[in-house]
Amino acid sequence: MAGIPDYMKRVVGWDRTTTQVADRAELAHLVTHSAQLEGFSHQYKDKSAEYATLSARKLELMQEKQDLFRKGEALVNFIRTGVKTHYGNDSDQLVAFDLVPTTRRARRTTTPPVEAPAEPVPVPVPDPAK
Repeated sequence: MAGIPDYMKRVVGWDRTTTQVADRAELAHLVTHSAQLEGFSHQYKDKSAEYATLSARKLELMQEKQDLFRKGEALVNFIRTGVKTHYGNDSDQLVAFDLVPTTRRARRTTTPPVEAPAEPVPVPVPDPAK
């Protein structure tokens, strides 16, 4: 995964550093810090293992939830179909089951299209001077 640092490689680097400090007598003044770093390394590895376990369990739980949801949806669709069959598609009883009754709509009548009137004819205005 590009852009995401691989932390475990860094932690392995911690382990190499603590090993090298322990092997060199001239770095005796860093032994306590090296032991502290080794403790951090062990803690990090433990947390990483725990995180991996939890992540796997999370994926399992998500799959179980999806399976339950699919089964529940299939069953509720079966029941609602039975309710529609029992009461009919246009019954008001369907509202109690969160179903919308289908009412028959009146067919549209085919009316001829209305033509736009032609341009208005100018009406002559009588001349009051005549």
